[in-house]
Amino acid sequence: MMMKKAPLGSGKRFAALEEKVEKSYEKKGMSPAKAAKVGAAVSAKVGMKKYGKEKMAKMAAKGRTKK
Repeated sequence: MMMKKAPLGSGKRFAALEEKVEKSYEKKGMSPAKAAKVGAAVSAKVGMKKYGKEKMAKMAAKGRTKK
């Protein structure tokens, strides 16, 4: 049984990928602060490749206004 994905633009997908990458780099011996930076950068790059720069910017703005 597959779990439903979070709605696009909610930021939950981005956060999940960011956390997964961060933990992976921490296991490789990177400091938690630097691993967090790398996780965010990798997640942004993947999102921009998949959705494009313009749509990623719109989703980020939408996510910021919900908080």
